[in-house]
Amino acid sequence: MQQEEEIQNLLTQGGIPITYLISTGAEFLTCPICFNLLWQPIACGQDRCFSSFCQSCIENWLSTTMVSIDEFFGDDLLGENVLDTSENAIQLKLRGKCPKCKRQFIPTSIPIVGRLLEELVLKCVHDDCNIQVKYSKFEQHIKECENRTQNCVGCGNKFKVSEIESHIAQCQDVQLECNLCKEWMPKKYLINHDKYSCIQNQLNNKEDEIISLKQKIQLQNLYLNDVDQVINKLENGDIERISEFKFSTIFNMNYQFHNNVALLVRNSYNFVKQKNDYLHFYLDRLFTNQIFSFEWRIKIVKLTGNLLIGISSTQQQNSIDYMVNRYGELKKKELNDNKYRQIRKVNFSFGEDDHILFQYMSISQCLRIKNENRHLLCHFEKQELQEMNGCFFNFFSLETQGDQIQFY
Repeated sequence: MQQEEEIQNLLTQGGIPITYLISTGAEFLTCPICFNLLWQPIACGQDRCFSSFCQSCIENWLSTTMVSIDEFFGDDLLGENVLDTSENAIQLKLRGKCPKCKRQFIPTSIPIVGRLLEELVLKCVHDDCNIQVKYSKFEQHIKECENRTQNCVGCGNKFKVSEIESHIAQCQDVQLECNLCKEWMPKKYLINHDKYSCIQNQLNNKEDEIISLKQKIQLQNLYLNDVDQVINKLENGDIERISEFKFSTIFNMNYQFHNNVALLVRNSYNFVKQKNDYLHFYLDRLFTNQIFSFEWRIKIVKLTGNLLIGISSTQQQNSIDYMVNRYGELKKKELNDNKYRQIRKVNFSFGEDDHILFQYMSISQCLRIKNENRHLLCHFEKQELQEMNGCFFNFFSLETQGDQIQFY
């Protein structure tokens, strides 16, 4: 019996096999690639060629980079295009070329070929069907033929489409589900599916459900334990201490970073302003709106010039900055601005050998900066952090060569 899959793919993988042809004298209407009767023909429009091919055949040919000569044409086409002359491996580079004339393929149609094909008479591909149809009705007929077959979902045997529904209703191999235990089994076993087996299956299913629920409860308990730890940290005011530091700066020729120490090895003198420029470097860590609080410290190892301590919305020039210097001047730089403007004066100062504590309090959304030697405190307030969408980088700026800061 003709395989149903082959029938379904018959017209998508080439032409119509000659065996289905009833008319005679149509040998010149065959495709040079698949050697079957042309289907949806497309011709090469090159002068003195006009060879016709099945649409699917020529599309596949044109998209294929390397094509075996032995498979399609034999030895009569060997020539300058031969790439490999080893046995059974002769290949041509024919991508985009006509299989016949070897020139660029220009698609066209030849009306007389279409008219001749329309006159052909074909027999149906399905077994037990004796109907003869015109070429133009061939595709429609094989798709609607009453003798086409379909596999039974149970036994797998083939039946005519007109008979398959009644067969499936009676087939003992069709899978059915027990309404009570939800077990799937062939119909022939469902008839003998006794109540004891059904109850046992139900119990097994319930056991599986219980195991699944226990696993979910365990996962929930682990999650709740994590939540409890977070809540305890918040209630006890626990702060996570940062002990590992990474730095970033665009002034790589000016700064040297080693063992958590930032050293300005080369200052930058501004001849216009007649003073040294402040050179930023960043603690390469983004602080965000989260439930945990952090703290870190610095020691001012050497400071002969000024030092800026601040927060920035980005690590780029076009950012919002807040900073405080060693004289207690708290200043702000607007987005896309290059100038700091003082917004308030705070009781805060620092100098060489001072230890400064930084505490980012996530709940209150503020950054506290405390000089532990002088017992002075400075805040970057909630509204200032919110102006940066609650995310900021901590930055420092030195101006004098040899000044250095240690992080711990």
